[in-house]
Amino acid sequence: MTNLMHHASAAQARASDPVASVFVSANAGTGKTKLLTDRVMRLLLAGAPADSILCVTYTRAAAAEMRNRINKRLGDWTIISAQKLADDLKDMGIDTPRQDMLQRARSLFAEILDNDNGPRVETVHSFCQTILHRFPIEAGIAPHARLADDDEQARLKLLARNGIMASADAELMAAVQIIAATANEDRADKILQAFLDREARLADPYIISKIIEHFEDELHIGDADDAESQKRVTVARIDDEALRMVAAVLQASDVDRHIRRGALMDVWLAQTPDDRIQKLSFLVDALFSEKGALAERSLSNAGIREALPDAVAIQQAVIDCIQPLLCGEKAQICKQMTVALYRLSDCGVIRASEMFQKNCARAQVCDRQGF
Repeated sequence: MTNLMHHASAAQARASDPVASVFVSANAGTGKTKLLTDRVMRLLLAGAPADSILCVTYTRAAAAEMRNRINKRLGDWTIISAQKLADDLKDMGIDTPRQDMLQRARSLFAEILDNDNGPRVETVHSFCQTILHRFPIEAGIAPHARLADDDEQARLKLLARNGIMASADAELMAAVQIIAATANEDRADKILQAFLDREARLADPYIISKIIEHFEDELHIGDADDAESQKRVTVARIDDEALRMVAAVLQASDVDRHIRRGALMDVWLAQTPDDRIQKLSFLVDALFSEKGALAERSLSNAGIREALPDAVAIQQAVIDCIQPLLCGEKAQICKQMTVALYRLSDCGVIRASEMFQKNCARAQVCDRQGF
């Protein structure tokens, strides 16, 4: 065990040498942060300016931990004995530190206190933000832009929504109505948020046209007028007289469920041809459940079949007519909802946020996921 620890310490000491380019892979708690801290300390001892050192990590907690360790180590060096200082440097891989290095180790803490810019230990996001602040024109953002926090993003989201509701754009309003009819406000927010998180093509000015072409040319889902025409043709094929006979025997049965089904058929049959299209749900409720078309055993019983032997066949024929219409309606809803999401995201939220940014006295760099 002692040999293993000695070998690991020696390997860490070699890896802490800033002259060496190394890749460290190890489990949690095995000393990776210490090794990185040692590399920073050795850079400082070698004379590297503090503000020329950059450490990039993934989380704020890791960045804070590294900063705390560096500051504590430098603070300890100012007060510990010469022997303990020499031992600490030896643990870092510096076996025989020169006198000027020992003196520099003592003075580094005060030097770092006087330098607000280093060593810099940042997350990837904060480092990128620093680059954007230094080169805003090259990055295509307004100078002095700042990141919007969660509260600011919520405010911008509310402004964007108010802008949408005040819009005179008929297509945009239709998109809002489609989404509102499909989901409540909370559910609609979640759907839109998930959509914006995953869709990266909204900058494409032709994206809505491409989506519509995808539905119509590749999936063969036409517009609502085509679906309405198909519905008229299908309804006209239903045998009214045969369905009336089924409705009569169902209502003459002694089973409440069949009586109700027969009554729904009668209501539908009593409508004009145009109204039958609009009120097809009566017939659907008589022949379908939430799980789909009723099974053969649910369409009749022995008494019904005795009164009308073709009762099941007649109902099954109507089911076969209606079922493709229901699939087509679901496809239409999918198409309309998808196009509405793209239109709301592209023409509504993004446009509103851009208008706000252009008119805001102090431009915001907004995380798009906040909308």
